[in-house]
Amino acid sequence: SGQFLPLEDPLLNLYDCPPGVQSAAKYEVVYGSGQNVSSVTLQWVAPDHVSTVVFWSTFVRTFSEFWVDVKSAELEISASGSNYAKTL
Repeated sequence: SGQFLPLEDPLLNLYDCPPGVQSAAKYEVVYGSGQNVSSVTLQWVAPDHVSTVVFWSTFVRTFSEFWVDVKSAELEISASGSNYAKTL
């Protein structure tokens, strides 16, 4: 599995899943803070052996309004070693 890279954002937390690999990310805005988030930027490093990847997400607006199993389009991973950005 790939790994998310830490960013200097106090609202972003990275989690090990499986242990030892930061492959889960949580961007948390405290309810009632007045902050609205329309996008989140993450950096992810793919493992060497992967040619395509799909990201799965969960979005929570309120306790009773949320979306689970939100799937990205299938993304092709290049072995060129260059930086690549994709908006999902």
